[in-house]
Amino acid sequence: MPFPDKDPLYDEAALFLESHMKAGETVVALSEFRDRFPQNAVLDLMTTKKPGGFQWAVIHRAAVHRVAPDLLARIARCCRPVYENGLFLIFSDRPDLAVLDEPSFAVKDFRRKVRAIGLASRLLDAELFLEAGKTDWRRKAFYGKMACNILPGIKKAVIRPHPVFIHSLWRTGSTYIWNKFRESGGFYTYYEPFNEQYLWNTRENFETEFGGGKAAEMSHPELSNNYAHEFPIYSNGGVPLFRKSFSYDDYCLEAGQDAPHLERYVGMLARYAPRRPVFQFCRSTLRAGWLRDKFNSVNIYILRSPRDQWESYLSFKSNYFNIASFIIAGKNGSSRLIAPLTDSVHIPYFDDDDLGREYAFYSEVTGGRTLPEQYFVFYYMWLVSLLCALPVCNIVMDMDLVSEDGSAKRAVEGVLKRHSLEMTLDDCRIKKYARFTLPEVEMSRVESDVQALIKSRLGHEFERCKGSIRELSPLISREHREIFETS
Repeated sequence: MPFPDKDPLYDEAALFLESHMKAGETVVALSEFRDRFPQNAVLDLMTTKKPGGFQWAVIHRAAVHRVAPDLLARIARCCRPVYENGLFLIFSDRPDLAVLDEPSFAVKDFRRKVRAIGLASRLLDAELFLEAGKTDWRRKAFYGKMACNILPGIKKAVIRPHPVFIHSLWRTGSTYIWNKFRESGGFYTYYEPFNEQYLWNTRENFETEFGGGKAAEMSHPELSNNYAHEFPIYSNGGVPLFRKSFSYDDYCLEAGQDAPHLERYVGMLARYAPRRPVFQFCRSTLRAGWLRDKFNSVNIYILRSPRDQWESYLSFKSNYFNIASFIIAGKNGSSRLIAPLTDSVHIPYFDDDDLGREYAFYSEVTGGRTLPEQYFVFYYMWLVSLLCALPVCNIVMDMDLVSEDGSAKRAVEGVLKRHSLEMTLDDCRIKKYARFTLPEVEMSRVESDVQALIKSRLGHEFERCKGSIRELSPLISREHREIFETS
């Protein structure tokens, strides 16, 4: 039977295997997987009774009861669960892969089958540690000791830690921080997971168009691989489960809102990562709380002086970043977080199946506005992003302060270390502009108008952020604190 390429759950499981399975390794799976992995020995899950050595097992959620008991016994004894997508549960004996950290129907169903044939499996061992993690340390120690008594060969259970979400706008230095995580080797780093390029681009295009030359063009640090290197990508282009709406349409999400496609996409990437995943978002600020609640993440907010940040926007002839800000505003004008902006600076709503036509429409809208109006839109997005994202973040990195103040560097490094995110920031340097395209007196006027607008329309969010700024004041530059101290 041929491999069902058009089934996304089959394809997700196969992409995980392709990313992690080495040449010569053996996998036990449905016979359909033979077409996808001709270079590997694939043992039939349904007919294999007493298998020899294998490194991988792919269990179909609905077929656990049909798997031979001896095969289940060997999987339970020799392997650990490393991936699950609702249809498949993948096991491996590889010690370099993290074990699943969330029970699921497939995991529980497999456990029931294992218990039915009287086995103490590594899966059970991992779940004991998970259950213990919800209680105090004494109980955790007790369960850990009991698990090691059941399986003497296990020194410790490997539990995948919480994902790390970096929230920022464009041109803040977030690529520098993302690359710091990537270079450390201890994390699996995703660059801008909501970028529209993941809708269509191929791995080859990312390699040729978004390699070292692109990094230099963007004034980014030198990269060891292209920006999209860590993503699973279809051979004909696009990242699995990515939707056009992720880039702009779904920009505003509040607690309790339903966004199943977005949740599934981010969850897929988190499961796909062989190490602790780090997501560097530039389009997440007004859904940072939603993401935190859904994925129990550690959250970092990257902050830069708005005037320097906007001047960096203007340094690109394409004006992409200003146009993208107008798209976000136009697409989300009905949101209570964006409505004050679109009530003040009329930005029409336009929707098309073709993102290129949407971009062309908003490019014309942006080009028809004066520089003060464009700065008004930017500064509104800058301030409302700060209001919404900062209070839900564990760590703030004010790049202007970190670049200029050695004590601030050490303070941020200390906070990162407390969250098991060690890095050194000695080479952190963010550009400061000596002159601005828009006169500073005009920028001050716009900033005052936006601040007054937000205080009147989003007073609750303003006061909540004011409290967060007060708590984090040693890590926030005076320029940014003064926005709230003068109110």
